[in-house]
Amino acid sequence: ENRATFTELLFMAVAKFRRECLADGFRAFVRLNAASDLAWEKLCPELFTTFADVTFYDYTKVYNRALAYASGKFPANYHLTFSASERSTDSQLRTLLELGANVSIVCDSAWNPQQGIIGRIPKTLTIGGKRFRVVDGDKHDFRTPETDGVGVVVMLRAKGGIVAAIQSVLAGFARRVR
Repeated sequence: ENRATFTELLFMAVAKFRRECLADGFRAFVRLNAASDLAWEKLCPELFTTFADVTFYDYTKVYNRALAYASGKFPANYHLTFSASERSTDSQLRTLLELGANVSIVCDSAWNPQQGIIGRIPKTLTIGGKRFRVVDGDKHDFRTPETDGVGVVVMLRAKGGIVAAIQSVLAGFARRVR
């Protein structure tokens, strides 16, 4: 409701976090959208120039936003991973991957680490007739080119048990890989 105050608080929080990271000998990495999909590159472009030594990263479900990122129309220190959904086409996914963007895709492999069940994910995935390298997106949520590479599929296992995984596949949200 008060964008100016929010922006001021955001800048203060990022500055404080950056200082703490530098004092401890670390680089600062910030994920802006944990439960939203706000276009920070448009809402607050000065954030990326003010904190040029901070790496920002996010997921987005907005294809045109991911396409703009893949086409180089983003601040160099802001990295997006496109979250595929049941509405995403293989053509869209292949385009983004070929342009060097990363795409997260949910698969039907089991995920229950409390019981020691962590299903396998493939090393590659064919999308639109082309094979792309896969990284395990459940190892961490740190989506940057330094950690994942570029033009890769970030595979996430379906959460919520086998019934939820099957329902996700039937709905077109998750892909079968087992």
